[in-house]
Amino acid sequence: MRCIALKPIERLVVMQTQTRPQRIFLTRCDLKEIGVGVSNSTLLRWEELGRFPRRVRFSNIVVAWPRELVMEWCEARISEREKKPSSS
Repeated sequence: MRCIALKPIERLVVMQTQTRPQRIFLTRCDLKEIGVGVSNSTLLRWEELGRFPRRVRFSNIVVAWPRELVMEWCEARISEREKKPSSS
């Protein structure tokens, strides 16, 4: 999959309603930029196993992930790393 070079804000899908706070979604390119560079197959498998936030489908070909959930997932990975004892 080739990422199109757009300004960061142009790749974000934003949804806002009167009753809910603003939600920001990350595209596949956004995931790669923040360091989640695994394959789409791996993401699908992790989602199915509950190891990564599930994607939101906006159309047949457009999917994105809630930014808040992805960032929480990233923080959890960092916490796990910090809890593991050093192997030296």
